[in-house]
Amino acid sequence: PPELVSDIIDRGIALCGGGALLRGVDRLLAKSLGLPAYLVDDPQNCVAIGAARGVGMYPVLRRSLLSV
Repeated sequence: PPELVSDIIDRGIALCGGGALLRGVDRLLAKSLGLPAYLVDDPQNCVAIGAARGVGMYPVLRRSLLSV
């Protein structure tokens, strides 16, 4: 959607998931795409947390993440 394009141009690309932890991937993407790229807080868990929120399971997932 067009409104997402302006967000990406303004804020850059948020990198999440385990692949975001690869050394230099943020700089490589930023250079290749000509847009800012940055790591989100807790990139390994943010995908699971987002999915859990989407299906209404966040309270359950949160407890299990805190116990790890």
